[in-house]
Amino acid sequence: MSNDDLPVILYKLLAYLYECMKRELPPSESQARDICGANATMLAAAAQSAVDKGLATGITVKRYYDGERAVRFEDAMLTADGAEYLIENSTMRKAKEVAGSVFQAALDVAMATLGRIATGI
Repeated sequence: MSNDDLPVILYKLLAYLYECMKRELPPSESQARDICGANATMLAAAAQSAVDKGLATGITVKRYYDGERAVRFEDAMLTADGAEYLIENSTMRKAKEVAGSVFQAALDVAMATLGRIATGI
């Protein structure tokens, strides 16, 4: 498994949403794409999978006539099943290992940035 495999992108997306919820910060589509390190198609696939499996709500995936895909958040958050999947699922544990400490550091920076934006500092 590598950093750009779908399970790793799904892990990163779910972890990002989880941290946003814990810190009461609004998730950003552009920041999610950056933190996941995914192209539009892979992020859309991960987001659609999260919604289809009932792991997250408030996410829509749009597909435009030119084939471009866009992920939109409208009060996006994890469900209780999503939090359990993130913590308990063996594939997510492997994806967490692959993402590693660099991802965790990037996630911490993203949360700090969102916090500053939310408070206007």
